[in-house]
Amino acid sequence: WACMFFWRLFCGIWLIATFGYCQVQWEPDVKLTDTLFHIVWPSDIAVSGDTVYVLFRGNWQWTGDEVYFTKTTDAGITWFQPSALSPIDSSTSECARFGVRGDTIQMVYHDARDVGYWHIYYCRSLDGGETWEPETLLSSRWRSCVKSGIVLGDSQDVFVLWCDKSHLTVLKKSTDAGATWLPENIIDTLGYGSPFRLIYNLQSLHMVTRHKLGTLHSEIFYRRSTDQGVTWSDYEVISPNDSFASQRPAMCCDGNGNLYVVWYDYKYSPYAWTGDIFFSKSTDSGLSWFPYKQLTDAHRAVGSDVCVSGDTVYVVWEDDRNGFDENFEVYFRMSTDQGETWLPEQRLTNAPGNSWSPRIAVSGGWIHIIWYDGRDGPAPGYSKLYYKRGWRFVGIAEQDSGVVSRDQVFNLRVYPEPFCGRLTILISPCDSDCVGTDFSLVLYDVAGRLVKRFGRYVIGSSGKFYWDGRDDQGKEVITGIYFLKADNGQVSVIKKITLIR
Repeated sequence: WACMFFWRLFCGIWLIATFGYCQVQWEPDVKLTDTLFHIVWPSDIAVSGDTVYVLFRGNWQWTGDEVYFTKTTDAGITWFQPSALSPIDSSTSECARFGVRGDTIQMVYHDARDVGYWHIYYCRSLDGGETWEPETLLSSRWRSCVKSGIVLGDSQDVFVLWCDKSHLTVLKKSTDAGATWLPENIIDTLGYGSPFRLIYNLQSLHMVTRHKLGTLHSEIFYRRSTDQGVTWSDYEVISPNDSFASQRPAMCCDGNGNLYVVWYDYKYSPYAWTGDIFFSKSTDSGLSWFPYKQLTDAHRAVGSDVCVSGDTVYVVWEDDRNGFDENFEVYFRMSTDQGETWLPEQRLTNAPGNSWSPRIAVSGGWIHIIWYDGRDGPAPGYSKLYYKRGWRFVGIAEQDSGVVSRDQVFNLRVYPEPFCGRLTILISPCDSDCVGTDFSLVLYDVAGRLVKRFGRYVIGSSGKFYWDGRDDQGKEVITGIYFLKADNGQVSVIKKITLIR
């Protein structure tokens, strides 16, 4: 047993030294929609602690394309039955986006129920999606509108942006969390239909979009508003300004004024409609942008999505590099230093039928991805909504040092270390204001696989738990290194454990 222990200890140290536990351990694909959903397209994903919210466009029993909602409250283990948010009728509802803050979910989509027109509708839930208030029409009846987006600002501010077919880009704002809405603000007249992303960061609105704006081919442009959307800066091109088109931008931000943008570009591609994924960032809230980086070189990428947690930037995209047979798969790449350097790509899907339009969100160490997938047939054009999650250890060295940062709410201690027989786990609040905080307690092995889920608890003056070295099935686990994670949905504390048998 001693040889096995030291071998596993060596492997654990090697993994930490080599990868810093940056490599993501991925679980199997999970199908979220059943056979009654014939065609599905993912729209948006958001997280709040262990709760993951998903919007998608679905065609259920050939009743028409509508916006559907589902969620999980246990970080992706079990999922609620999807429910329709748009009226089930013969018209199409699509391109849904939402903003989440706590249990409040605010959502927009466009709908073609008025023959000859598309309109922007808004609805919200105040109880985590259990019930939804009646929808509100935001766009004018005499204009056809598409490509909506929504972000939550400070306090009760909500911003909705859309384009319309009279060549207007329109912003609408609510100052009471969507209960009432101010008049439309037309922010430009440069055209409609260009995909865009809208985010809110440090009291400013930021938008990226695809436009020509005098260039020979479409490029990725950025602009911002520092006065709550009243006025906007001039458009600034951030993609290579050349004779090759750039498309489908995605953007995210952290809390320090850093903005991250990805898109796909034909710059180096010999193919007609696939290219490479490109990346750029701003560290001064959009005032200036770093030179772009090329994240792929196989020239078979199409779309992408991006999110950030701490200093780590995560990117997913669809790619047809395997066989060049129009069978796209989902790929993943991440950077742990704000996009300066990037770890190797990981291929996430490998199945017949296209895996397209991935969306990504991160909470704690969990990475959540959705996409639509054609592997289930029964004929071309059919698709289902799929989900995958991965685990990445976050900040082990820092969190295991015993130093508690100012935004942590509890201390986590274990003894003896190493242990043989029974481990004692102690959790205590950092101050009296933290008493009553709800948290989860989970154990993983050195490869990131789930070993034991202790459950959810509420911190009192102190808490004491025990582990007998057995997994969720009651089987004894082997000698080695394990990691105990306590998470309250906003802050994670991780402790390394060494088990000796």
